[in-house]
Amino acid sequence: MAIRAPNYGYPPADPTRWWTQLISDMFSQSDLYEDNKHHLPTPKELEQTLAPRILQRFSSAKAYTLFDDTVPFLLALRNLKEELPERHRLAICIASDSDSRIISALSELLDQASTHGRVPDLRPLLGIHSSSSKGSPACSLASARPIFGHEIGYTKPDARFFWTARNMAWPVVATTQQEQRTSDAKADSARDGKTVYVGDSHELDYIGAREAGLDALWIGRSALAPDDYAATRAQHRIESLVDVVNVLRTSYEEEGVIVRS
Repeated sequence: MAIRAPNYGYPPADPTRWWTQLISDMFSQSDLYEDNKHHLPTPKELEQTLAPRILQRFSSAKAYTLFDDTVPFLLALRNLKEELPERHRLAICIASDSDSRIISALSELLDQASTHGRVPDLRPLLGIHSSSSKGSPACSLASARPIFGHEIGYTKPDARFFWTARNMAWPVVATTQQEQRTSDAKADSARDGKTVYVGDSHELDYIGAREAGLDALWIGRSALAPDDYAATRAQHRIESLVDVVNVLRTSYEEEGVIVRS
C-alpha cells in the first residue's frame, strides 16, 4: 500500500480507507485463503468487521505505551517556559507522517498519567485539547495543533514537509499581530525564529530536517547504532526527550535570555 498509494493516497488522502484496504489485503492474501477450507470471512466482511475493530484499538491507549521520558520532558519544558521573559515564546508542535489516531491514543495516555500519576493535564502542551483541560496551568506553554503529512501533501524526508509544518506552527509563536497577517510575514518570521526538530529516525527525521535547513536532534532510542553515525552521536544525538530541554536551556543561557543556574 505504501508504494501503491503513498501518503494515504494523497490526493485526496483517506487514512481510514487506506488502513482498511491494507488490513483486508493482508488477511485475504494469506495462505489460509488458498482453498478457504476454514470458511474465513470474505475481503468485504473483513473490511466491515475486523478492520474497524483494529482501527479502534489503534486509536486508543490500549495499543501503545508512553516512553518513560515523555511526562518528565513535558514537565521540564513547561518549567523552562516559566523561566523565560514575557517577550520570548516557546511552542511545541507534533509533525508526523501518521494520522490523527495517534493523537487520540496519546490523549488517552496523558489523561491516564494525569489521573494516576498526580501530574497536571499535559495535553494542552501538545496542542491536544479536551473539555477537562480548559484553563489548565499547563496551557502557559504555547502549542500548535498537530500537523500530518497527508494533510499538507508532503512526507518526511521531503524538505517541504518540514518547511510547511514550521510555517503552519509559527503563528502560535508570533509575538505581534502584524506577524500573523500574511503568509509572507509568517514565512519570514519562521525563518527569523529558531526551530528545532526532534525525531527518532536518523534518515527521515534528523537528516530530513537538517537538509531542510532546520536545527535537529536525533533521539537514538535503539541500543545499536550504525558506525557511521559517530559524528551524529557526538553532536546531535540525545538519549532522552529531557535532553531537548537541556539543549534549549543551554542555548537560552548562552544568549543571555535566562541566567545560568
